[in-house]
Amino acid sequence: MAELDRFERAFGPGWRKAYQRARMEDVSLEEVADILRESLTRELREGNGVPGFREVKNVVEEMVQRNATGFDSAGQEDTALVAAFDNLEKILRACEGHRHTKIASNVAKELIVQQCQGDVGLVLAKGICNELLEHRFFANARQKLVAQGKCADYAEAQQWQSHVEQIMQPTITEIAGRFTRNPDAEGLRAPNRIVKPKSTTDLLKEDLTSI
Repeated sequence: MAELDRFERAFGPGWRKAYQRARMEDVSLEEVADILRESLTRELREGNGVPGFREVKNVVEEMVQRNATGFDSAGQEDTALVAAFDNLEKILRACEGHRHTKIASNVAKELIVQQCQGDVGLVLAKGICNELLEHRFFANARQKLVAQGKCADYAEAQQWQSHVEQIMQPTITEIAGRFTRNPDAEGLRAPNRIVKPKSTTDLLKEDLTSI
């Protein structure tokens, strides 16, 4: 039990429950995903959303527009890229290095380099959600699940993560949409559960069956 406690303490408040479920036998990936959707919205809500989100989005949108119109030379494109990255660093400093803003800045840089397509705000918000899941949960969970024998090796742990992420994508899109409209995440709530909660009648039936 002490060893399990040590593993679980590696997760921050709000994320530990997801790992407790993940390491159990006969737990569906959908159940883990349901807990993570709560953990993610709580992280955003209690962390005051992403300070500077709109400013970061504007930097990405400006570069998307400039890429669409084209540059006169490679040198001009490089200059614009450096200026965009500098602006992202200025936003991060203005937000006093807030950890969510730092993640947003890193995601924004990737979107700029990849020449983001589609709704920039939504793509940026989804990227932030996915990075928060990685930093706050999956990075630790992969190692711990292998160490505890839940997954045979790192490759299996990566596959497990990919399945959970795939299940979560509709939920992440919904959270990102809500968050885009309200970047301070005040009052942000998790979407509906994937797994329908069992009724009291169902639980009583299970108890009687086990007897």
